[in-house]
Amino acid sequence: MELFFSTTSKSPLMALEYYAYSVGSYHYNWHKQVELLAVLKGRLEVTCNGQTHSLAEDDIIWMNPGEGHTTFAHDADAVAFVLHFHMDLFTQFLNTPENVKIAYVSSEVTSPLAAQLRRRIALLIQAVDEEGLARELKVMSHVFDILRLVAEDPSLMVVNPVSRFRGKTEDPIKKIIQFIDRHYMEDISLEDLGKTGGYNANYVSQLFRKHLGITFYEYLTRIRLRQALIDLRDTDRSMMEVAARNGFADMRAFNHYFKSSFSKTPLQYRNSLSSQHKEIDRVFKRNFIQKDDPVIAQKMQQYLQIPDENLVTEDSAGLAVRQRLNALESLMERIQSDIKSIE
Repeated sequence: MELFFSTTSKSPLMALEYYAYSVGSYHYNWHKQVELLAVLKGRLEVTCNGQTHSLAEDDIIWMNPGEGHTTFAHDADAVAFVLHFHMDLFTQFLNTPENVKIAYVSSEVTSPLAAQLRRRIALLIQAVDEEGLARELKVMSHVFDILRLVAEDPSLMVVNPVSRFRGKTEDPIKKIIQFIDRHYMEDISLEDLGKTGGYNANYVSQLFRKHLGITFYEYLTRIRLRQALIDLRDTDRSMMEVAARNGFADMRAFNHYFKSSFSKTPLQYRNSLSSQHKEIDRVFKRNFIQKDDPVIAQKMQQYLQIPDENLVTEDSAGLAVRQRLNALESLMERIQSDIKSIE
């Protein structure tokens, strides 16, 4: 049985998933959910919004919606656990600003939070074996507990100066995004994009800020870099060929944007790839780690032994957060009880 869980709720707010997987080379992506990543085995390099973080076993990082990120395994047998959930779970239930983001890398702060997050991760893994209608409610209760733990440390919250990333399904941005995805290798301007929908360049620029939280050119560069990474990994094309076929004007521009995003040059990245990376990438996230894998079993045992402690510092803000989430958890417990009586 693979360690993979996804909710069946039709509500986008309640949609979440989590799984464990073998980490290979760079897979550059960004999405509208929060990603909470924990290293279960080995050492990883995580680059998020141009900043590179070295993570060891048991380290945890929080990545916000829309933040471009990659992972790279420094050990061939590196394994990570990932939880994806909607940021509105955090903002709506805790009444925080809509554009708040969380800045948290466990290896870069001194805090008991990481230990408590590890315990909740073990409980989420344990819940995969649950059966019946109450399983999803139990999973949600653990996720709400993670939110409570994070919310109890206001120092982790940062207000983002731009709108939160919402994905790329909203009209009229959808047609523009589709155009970029088809023509990223060409010389595209805001004026070109405007012609696809009959808009002026200023309006197109505003659409990117409003719906994606990044500029048009940043989105275009991300698409070009994502495709360039595939060429560097899967082909023997020269650096100049890779740059040219993915829309970069010259090698200087290619090197600049690549290093700004990943903290290394394209050549350094290609030279760092091993046969193990390529083998893992071949089945990347098509095969997940098994629930009974020794790595998973060891981490569950280790994490479940962590004492369940309350980290809140009693002040008015912390107390309000705790009261709100306690009420919600009590409601979920009553619903679980009702469901069990029906079953």
